[in-house]
Amino acid sequence: MSRKTFKRILSIGVCTLVLSMSLYYTEKAHAISGPSDRQYVENPNPHIIVNVTGTDQNGNSILPHYIEVNVKMGQTLSKEEILDYIARNLNSSVGGESKNVQYSNIEFKESAYLKRQLDDGKTEEIAIDNDGVTVPKDGPNKFWIDVPVTCTVNSITPKLHKVEWGTPISVLHYVQFVDKTTGKTLEDFKTIDFAEIDLGIRHTGDSITDKELYNSAYSAFLRSKLTKQGYQFQYRISTDVQQNLQVTKKLYNYDVNEELINYQIENNRPTLNLSNKAETDIFFERYYVSRDGDSLARTESTISIKMVDAKTEKALFNHTLTGYRHWQLFPMSITDSLKKILSQLQNQEKDILFKI
Repeated sequence: MSRKTFKRILSIGVCTLVLSMSLYYTEKAHAISGPSDRQYVENPNPHIIVNVTGTDQNGNSILPHYIEVNVKMGQTLSKEEILDYIARNLNSSVGGESKNVQYSNIEFKESAYLKRQLDDGKTEEIAIDNDGVTVPKDGPNKFWIDVPVTCTVNSITPKLHKVEWGTPISVLHYVQFVDKTTGKTLEDFKTIDFAEIDLGIRHTGDSITDKELYNSAYSAFLRSKLTKQGYQFQYRISTDVQQNLQVTKKLYNYDVNEELINYQIENNRPTLNLSNKAETDIFFERYYVSRDGDSLARTESTISIKMVDAKTEKALFNHTLTGYRHWQLFPMSITDSLKKILSQLQNQEKDILFKI
């Protein structure tokens, strides 16, 4: 199935009528909640959660990202190391937006602190200066950094090179397990666990199937603490693949396509660079899990159409179309409905205005 973007503007020309059309488009959007809303599966090791928000050079907001970094008590982290963690997170994140862009020139937007909650409930803040920060040697071992950042975002137009069929490719599988949030809309998601699976060495020309990815994610789910917490493995929400940490391709989205995944490892690939010295394909997937086994409704889109006599402004017809964001079915339902509307106007000698 080809990937098509549903256009929000429809144009229709009819010889005997002068039509002006305005469409009202709404949708209930799924979103990944930020780390402040996340319920983390307990990591027993000393670690830092880096919560990334901020703006790019054009003033656009960066969607919430996070990275969990294992550290040693007493370890000193330079400021450059922390910014590098953030850069790697933004350029190769699990979930969130999958755009072929590169984040660079990352800087803290304001004073940054390494934080942790002490046993008495108070929050300890340790300043991160130009030399970095030293992790305390004792006490609670769970830390976080939630300072906003600024950065430069540039589109990636990678150079491609062709490798021989049968060339070894390292294949990784990153999985996010998400559930619906509480206290927000039902369409919001929260990340409750994630897994990194090494699928081993494959070769260009090999196929990675829907079943293999599903089984890999399900096995990771069974190894996690989620089953003991009462969660049930439901179904896939999205699948992307990233080639050589540069080009990201969308393979599946729960809202807009239902075909099984059958990805062939390509031999026309982004040229290797300093950040990626080995041919690699990384699959990023999100799977919905739930304690009550409920079904997750697909995101709905709604278009409301109102026909008005252009001269008298008298309402002639009102119609609301609601459907799932399937790239074929929803536009087809709109087209069919408009054909029916226009067929009713064939014998009318008047100008018609379509609006909300």
